[in-house]
Amino acid sequence: MSKRIDELNISPSRVIAGFGALAGLGPLLASFERVLIVGGEKSFPLVKEEVERSLAEAGVAHFFSTYGRDSSRDSVLRLAEMAEKARAVVGIGGGKALDTAKMVAHRCGLPVMTVPTSPATCACWSALSNQYSEEGAWQETVLHAPPNVLLLDYEIVGKAPDRLFASGIADALAKWYEGRTATKNSPGLIVKTAMQIADLLKKELFELSAKALQNPELGQPRLDVIDAAMRLPGLIGGIGGEKCRTVAAHALCNAMTLFPGSRNSLHGEKVGFGILVQLLLEEAPPSEINELFAFFRSIRLPLTLKELGLSSELAGEIALRCRETQSSLRNLPFPVDPDALERAILLADSFSLLSLRT
Repeated sequence: MSKRIDELNISPSRVIAGFGALAGLGPLLASFERVLIVGGEKSFPLVKEEVERSLAEAGVAHFFSTYGRDSSRDSVLRLAEMAEKARAVVGIGGGKALDTAKMVAHRCGLPVMTVPTSPATCACWSALSNQYSEEGAWQETVLHAPPNVLLLDYEIVGKAPDRLFASGIADALAKWYEGRTATKNSPGLIVKTAMQIADLLKKELFELSAKALQNPELGQPRLDVIDAAMRLPGLIGGIGGEKCRTVAAHALCNAMTLFPGSRNSLHGEKVGFGILVQLLLEEAPPSEINELFAFFRSIRLPLTLKELGLSSELAGEIALRCRETQSSLRNLPFPVDPDALERAILLADSFSLLSLRT
């Protein structure tokens, strides 16, 4: 029996979700008086008018900055200086804007609120942030507390392009495919509970995703997919803690970011390809691999190296870099040498190319 002490960062202190939730931004921040807003160049203008109106009506002073070229250490240091004038930090936008806001708040010891505009990641909920170089290469995952408040406006997120939905769906599914591998030898009711939620997440996404993307109206399937992509993954990671760790899919995604060609592809798109590679490494049943291929194609997820901005000639180098980074590849229950990883990458690419022709 393990005597280790676990510390779980399960969820934001408050989660406020619903249609028109953004209108409550000002009242939620009224007690802080001055806030720093960290946003994206493309995402913040979508909500700028409503945000400024809500803050003005509540008498909240604010100053805004984009997160910069990436959610990088330099961006965090620059914004931390600005945050000296603030009493709270608000991240508004996609995953990198929210991750940057969380890291700034953590560095400055300030409360943080996340206001997502994209369903592509669970950054709005998670206690983790990904730090990248200024050029977009993954460097490390930073652990801090979850946001103090998550403000999720379904109307705003629900209007996001289908590509962002598909990316978020793939990233969320990694909670099942990576989690079942990472927790295979982890006893205990808490871990089992996390994986039961992950199993439900997978089943619901397989059933609802195509319906949600075929119908852009904000009906129940689209709302459920928003929750499955943005809220449940963070909850699973919070409950399962370190035992529900990333494995090969995220290791491959992080390695891909080291190659400039991949940086126009989304995080979840690279993770989706990584899940397929992981299944091949694990020698999963062909029926399971084919099922996932078919599902990813049904939501129009890019699955070939070319679609991800890479070439098959880079497979060997990607495999090597995957092992060089602080790689979660070590969480596989068996050793993987670069040659085996390269073969799995090429095989996943070949399957994907074949699926395009059928």
